[in-house]
Amino acid sequence: MKEAIISFGSNLGDLGANLIRARESLEENGYLINRCSGVYLTPALGFESDNDFYNAVVEVVTLKEPEEVLHDLLKIEQELGRIRHTKSYTDRIIDLDLIAYSDVTKFSEHLTLPHPRYHLRLFILIPLRDIRPNWYDKSINMGIEEMISLLGEQETPQPISFDICAKSR
Repeated sequence: MKEAIISFGSNLGDLGANLIRARESLEENGYLINRCSGVYLTPALGFESDNDFYNAVVEVVTLKEPEEVLHDLLKIEQELGRIRHTKSYTDRIIDLDLIAYSDVTKFSEHLTLPHPRYHLRLFILIPLRDIRPNWYDKSINMGIEEMISLLGEQETPQPISFDICAKSR
C-alpha cells in the first residue's frame, strides 16, 4: 500500500458539497482515506476572481500506481463538472492535484512528483501541515515550516468550520 497526498479546491457552486463529493468519489474508486486536513478559505492565486476557494488536503492509501491516481483525479474532476478551457487558471467547481506519492520522485511529460509548484502555495502547505506537521521534501531539502515561512507575501488561508471527512447525512 502506498500513500498519496491530494489537494482539493473549489470556488464555484456549493463549495463544501463539491469537496465532499470529490472525497466520496475517491472512496468509490477504491481509495482509503487516511487523514483529512481542515478546510480553508483562500483567495484565488494566479488569477483574478470574485470567488474565494475552499481548500483542503487529504492523505489516501492505495495500491494504484501514481499514473493511475492522476487518471482517477482527472476523471473525478470531469464527472463533477470541471471543464478545462485553457491552460491558464480559472474559477472551477473542483480541482484535484496529486501532490505526492509516497517517496516517489518522478519527472515525465504527464506527471511530476512531488507536484512542481505545491511548495509555492500556502493553500496547499497550510492544510498539508494539518495532516503532516513534520513534512520534509527531499527534492527541495526543505521542511514544511521553512516552505511556509518563505511565502510571507501570500495571504494566509483562513480555517473554516467545515469537515471534508464528515460522512454525508
